[in-house]
Amino acid sequence: MSERSQFLWLFFSLSGRLSPVAYALAGVLLVLVQFFPFYQFARVELNTTASQNWAMICW
Repeated sequence: MSERSQFLWLFFSLSGRLSPVAYALAGVLLVLVQFFPFYQFARVELNTTASQNWAMICW
């Protein structure tokens, strides 16, 4: 293996320095960030400036 691939394997393999839990938590954070605009859009009243802004962000 080259030095670069050994370095990547050390940090990003399942038995490397970074735990698989970190990847799972990063995935959960990504899902939360993606659904936050939809939550805000569902929370505000329809046909208001705020709902139009959140709809534009969601689209």
